[in-house]
Amino acid sequence: MTRAALLAATVALVAASGCRVGPRLFVTVEQIPANTATIDATFTRNQQPARAAEHLRPPGGAATFGATTTTFVVELPAGRAEVTVALSAIDGAGCARATGSATVTADDNELPGVRITLAPSATACAPGDGGAVVPEADCLDGLDDNGDGLPDCADPTCADRATCIPDAPGAELGVVPSRACPAEYGDEVTWVRGLVSPTTCSGCTCTPQMSCAYQLSFRSTTDCTGATIDSATVTVSGTVGLSNATTSCSQLAAPISNAKSVYTSAIAQTTSCSTSASGATPNRATWTARQSFCPARRTSLSCRAGQICVGVTPSTETRCVRVVGEAAACPPGYSGPMTWYEPTQIDDPRTCTCGCTTNGAGSCDSGITPFILSTSSCTGQSGYFIYSPPSHCAAQSGVNLFSPGFQFVRYSGEAWGSSGVSCSATGTAVGTARPKNGSTFCCR
Repeated sequence: MTRAALLAATVALVAASGCRVGPRLFVTVEQIPANTATIDATFTRNQQPARAAEHLRPPGGAATFGATTTTFVVELPAGRAEVTVALSAIDGAGCARATGSATVTADDNELPGVRITLAPSATACAPGDGGAVVPEADCLDGLDDNGDGLPDCADPTCADRATCIPDAPGAELGVVPSRACPAEYGDEVTWVRGLVSPTTCSGCTCTPQMSCAYQLSFRSTTDCTGATIDSATVTVSGTVGLSNATTSCSQLAAPISNAKSVYTSAIAQTTSCSTSASGATPNRATWTARQSFCPARRTSLSCRAGQICVGVTPSTETRCVRVVGEAAACPPGYSGPMTWYEPTQIDDPRTCTCGCTTNGAGSCDSGITPFILSTSSCTGQSGYFIYSPPSHCAAQSGVNLFSPGFQFVRYSGEAWGSSGVSCSATGTAVGTARPKNGSTFCCR
C-alpha cells in the first residue's frame, strides 16, 4: 500500500468514528527476521502509554512476514508531543527475535515519519518455556538447539560465542594467535619463512704433512771429527708427529766396515696439509621469521550466503586463511598474501668443498729419528743408529751398531722427529637450500 493510500484509509476510519483526527505517524520497519509472525508496537509519552499498542500481522493472512521491510501508519494523540515507538518482532512461538525503537516529535499540523531498523534480540526463548531465556547449547553444531528456528550464528544467544566471517572454500580457516589458541580452534601449528642458506660447511679435516731430507755422514772416529768415509741422503715423509712415514733407501758407494760414528743433519724440508671432506656437512639452513596458526576445528553453515560461522576470538587475534600453494590468490574478503612453510620443508642439495691452510714452518729435529743399516738390500737389517737432537753425532755404542760391511741405510719407522706444523680447515657449501611446499596465508 502506498503512503497516500495509507493516509486516506486512516483519515476515513477516524472520520467515520466521529473522533478528532490527531497527527498520523508513518512507521517503516526494516530488517524483519525470518519466521516473524507479529510485529508488536508500543507508544509512550513521558514513560506513559500514548495510545494502545499495535499488533501487526503479515499481509494477506500469511503466517509470517515474507519481506524484510514493511510500513504502517498510526494516529497519535492530538497536541504536540514527543512519542517513543518501540517494536518487537515476535515469532510463532511468542518469542521476541528482534527489537528496535525511535523517538519522534509530532503535533496537529505535522505528519511525521520514522524508520526503525530492527536488531537481533540478545535473549531467546523456546516454545512452552514461558519466555525463559534458553541459549543455544552449541553454536557450531549446525543445529537449532533451543528450538527457536535459528541455528548457531543466526541465533542472537550465540553472539558472544560465534560470528560470521567471509567463507573461503578450499582454504583452511583459522587465526594467528597472540598467545594460546582460542576455544574452538585446533592445536597451534608453527609456520616459517625467510630461509637462509649458509655458504659454509662444518666437519672438514686437515692433516699436517712433512717431508724431511737427512744427510748422513759416516766418520772414521767416534766424535764425528774424523774423515768422512761415505755419505747418503734419506728422505722421510708422512704425517707430522706420527711414525707411519714412508722413507727412501739410500745405497752407499761401497760397503763400510770401519765407521765409528755418523753425523746427521736435516738439509731440506717441505710442509703441507692433506684435506678430507668425508665428514663435512653444510651448515644448517635456518628461518628468519615464524608465526603460529590455529586452524578452526569446527564451522557452521548458519550465516548468509558467502559467509561461514566460526568461533569468536579476542580482538588481539588476526583471522587468516591458509591456501595450499605458494603465491596463491587470496579468497574474497582476505588480503595481504604471504607464503609460509612448514619448518622441515627444505630442499637442500648442497655439497661441501674443503680447503686447508698450512701454519708453521715445521722442524725435522724435534725428537729422535732411528735409522737402519743393512748389508745386502733395503729390506734386511745388520745395524742401526739413532739421530737424537740436539746432538748431531751418534757414535758406535750400545744403542748404535755399525755392523761391518753395511751399504744400505733407511728410516726405521719407529719414531720421527717432525713437529711444528698445523692446519686450518675451511669448508665452502656449493649450491643453495630452498624452501618447498609452501602455503599462502591471507588475513583480514
